[in-house]
Amino acid sequence: MPLPPAGDVWSLPPRPQRHTLPIEVPLACIATGCQPGGTVLDMFAADATTGLAARRLDRSFIGVEQNPDLCRIAEQRLREDNRHGDGDA
Repeated sequence: MPLPPAGDVWSLPPRPQRHTLPIEVPLACIATGCQPGGTVLDMFAADATTGLAARRLDRSFIGVEQNPDLCRIAEQRLREDNRHGDGDA
């Protein structure tokens, strides 16, 4: 069941790093806009917060990131995510 629209503008607190996003943001977006079992594509995956959110909501995830350092961080975070269970990054 999709969530009701959140409105046109979302206010987020300042973030310590540009690529860091509170997981609540992608959780809300994915729950609203992607059916269970669907696939989430993040063209600017950074540290894979959207990927973690997708997994927690039982969606597949495809992430694209050009920064090799962020790719390593994303892969590590996805592997360490205990909520998904299989550890497949």
